[in-house]
Amino acid sequence: MEDFVILAQQSRKEFTTADHLTYMTYPLVKDPKLIISIIETLNVALTNAMNALLLYDQQYKRVQQKLPDGFEARFHIFRSVSAPFHNIEKEVVKQIPHLRELLRTHKESIVEFVRKQKVIICNDGYTRLKTITIEEVKEYIQVCKPLFAYMEKISHAH
Repeated sequence: MEDFVILAQQSRKEFTTADHLTYMTYPLVKDPKLIISIIETLNVALTNAMNALLLYDQQYKRVQQKLPDGFEARFHIFRSVSAPFHNIEKEVVKQIPHLRELLRTHKESIVEFVRKQKVIICNDGYTRLKTITIEEVKEYIQVCKPLFAYMEKISHAH
């Protein structure tokens, strides 16, 4: 149970950091490059929250098997077992692979630039462009906020 509490606290801390960067720091500095940092922080928070709930469910025998090492396999168990049991909204569950894919695209991109307060990520031949705005990041934060409130509630109960 100790691992669950530690991961839950870490996920809450990362989420609080992402929230602060979005609503306090970004309006002051207005640097769109900060958007990627916020997404990275939120991704860590969501991944830790997912792993914490998997450990919690394993402790209470809702997850019977040994947890696999890979993200995809863990996410499958989370989506099929933990999320329904804990009544986690489907929109929240969708954000986990979405943000991970967004960061993968960013990492693999050849070019990234800022234009009109947007981060634009381009692939090799400029055939795929992905635009990210602070408004999108705020949406991600708002969609995920109930998960972290729930995580705090159950971690304080233990």
